[in-house]
Amino acid sequence: MRLLLVEDDNALALTLSKVLREQNYIVNIAGDGEEGWEYAQAFTYDMIVLEVDLPKLDGISLCKRLRQASYDRGILLLLSQAAIAEQVKLNAEADDYIVKPLTAKDLLTRIKTLLRHHSVSGLRLLEWGDVCLDPSTCEVTYKGQLLHLSPKEYGLLELFLSHPRRVFSQSIILEHLWSFEDPPSPETVRAHVKGLRRKLKSVEADDVIETVYGMGYRLKSLPRSKIKKLKPTPTRFNQPWERSKGTMWRQFATVEQAVNALEAGHLTEELRKQAQQQVHKLVRALDKFGLVEGSR
Repeated sequence: MRLLLVEDDNALALTLSKVLREQNYIVNIAGDGEEGWEYAQAFTYDMIVLEVDLPKLDGISLCKRLRQASYDRGILLLLSQAAIAEQVKLNAEADDYIVKPLTAKDLLTRIKTLLRHHSVSGLRLLEWGDVCLDPSTCEVTYKGQLLHLSPKEYGLLELFLSHPRRVFSQSIILEHLWSFEDPPSPETVRAHVKGLRRKLKSVEADDVIETVYGMGYRLKSLPRSKIKKLKPTPTRFNQPWERSKGTMWRQFATVEQAVNALEAGHLTEELRKQAQQQVHKLVRALDKFGLVEGSR
């Protein structure tokens, strides 16, 4: 899962990002409110952790701007004054807050709670045959046997299990699992896929990930006897869908506007970039609701 941390205290930002990355989160850091807004416009985040007292654009104003732009995932505020914390949260339209100084345990607990609240799956177990990944404990087992995966190997497997029929190119994997501050080469992706396959093979789970030549990687189809049917959860699905569909229609409209401009021969660079950003967000949103064909 990708988080955005907006914090102007560089030492604190580095400390918090280290804690989060150790828990397999992908973290991007913004040092002021305007930079945070630019990140949030360009990319899709599962959650935003936001300092209130920020330069250029304060955290309350940024939070309100995000909500006006239909950002409907979790926003966690960091602030120093306990006496006014609840009122600040309500005014900013945030989900929760933590009063500084904060502990790593408290931060992780709040983040997991908000992610569970906003998740369609509710942080349910991710299973593929006998492979089981528990997002709440970050543990992976095969037939009950614990696998010891590196953070990137865990992230890869979580990505595949969350979207079991989707083919992931190396560039998409890079976007999901690495921060923008330190992007690796495509060879790094191949090395981590190889490492994950080797660890799966060590417990005789050697038929999980397949290469789709010229396209990328995906989970290999299961035999019918091993397919587990998930119980439908219409209430938990419909509520996030109702919150998101208005935003998605606006994103479709931007893309349609760009297509029409292209066909008419007057597509501007600004509109092209806006459409590209919206397509990226639409793919992530459609995947979130299990609409795999639409995301392609």
